[in-house]
Amino acid sequence: MNVQNTSEKYYTVKQAAEECGISDHTIKRCAKNGELKATEVQTGQGRYGWAYRIAESDLLEWLENREKKTKTVHPRTEKFVEKQYADMTLEQLAGKLLKMVQDAYNKGYEDGKHAAKVGMLKRLNEV
Repeated sequence: MNVQNTSEKYYTVKQAAEECGISDHTIKRCAKNGELKATEVQTGQGRYGWAYRIAESDLLEWLENREKKTKTVHPRTEKFVEKQYADMTLEQLAGKLLKMVQDAYNKGYEDGKHAAKVGMLKRLNEV
């Protein structure tokens, strides 16, 4: 497929990673294993003259499918967590969650990549 002759927008691996907020290694790995539809294009000569181009529609579809996937929890882990927190009140659970978020914040999650955690901490402090 010739990506230059289409009207659809195409991304490089780096551009797709920046757009999605994930690493370029993840984009490359998913393109390589076929999870993410990507076109290989020749960018130069020699051994390293190939790169991926990802159509905007394929990137959006991949992101939607990625969000739908849920990680499963092992049944023993689920039972352990249930036992550990079963006798706690809602206020105690909220306090424990607030402490976990504060600890994460204090460990240096202040940079732009972790802005969501900082925002969550501010919202939890308001409650």
